[in-house]
Amino acid sequence: MNEETSAKQPSAPQQQTSGIFPQKPPMQPLNIKSGKRKSIELLCGAVVVILAFILISILKNSYLKPVHTYYKGLSKSDTSAMCEAFPSWLRNANTDDETITVEGMCNTIMTSVLAKCGADCKVSAEMVSYSEKDDAYLNTLEEGIETQYGKTVNITKGRWVKLNVTYQYGGGKQEMTEYARIYKINGRWVLLDIPGAEA
Repeated sequence: MNEETSAKQPSAPQQQTSGIFPQKPPMQPLNIKSGKRKSIELLCGAVVVILAFILISILKNSYLKPVHTYYKGLSKSDTSAMCEAFPSWLRNANTDDETITVEGMCNTIMTSVLAKCGADCKVSAEMVSYSEKDDAYLNTLEEGIETQYGKTVNITKGRWVKLNVTYQYGGGKQEMTEYARIYKINGRWVLLDIPGAEA
């Protein structure tokens, strides 16, 4: 009778303990980042922070967009571009019981600036300060727009802004204080009247 002999399998190593302490886990290789990889990660982080800062700044000052649109159009001697700062329903409507439209007023302003400063005049505006209009004022303004223009609008914010406006022409420049009344109407910041020297 042939007896089968089986090779003795080595038994698993016994877990060693040191008194009440459990066995230490096996050593793991250290995850050491190369200098190049670390630099790329730092650069990506810096880019994200900068982009976030730029986005916050843009959103924070988005209410000034109609002001910049208006003065940029004035720099280009382009009445249509100036009118982009106003709601479309107001551009060709008579304003404040006058027979002149917003487009007509923009054209008058542009003609005056051209006469004083010449065709190479560049105009820029910076915000100095602003005051916020309350809900009662905005509600009254909504009613006035509906009465005068037959438009139902939703005005959520209003800011009266003091501006430092610079007119550069030839070899000289002139700085003036002007005021703009800006409103957020149906989700869009717009002007309802022409910026000027009076608040």
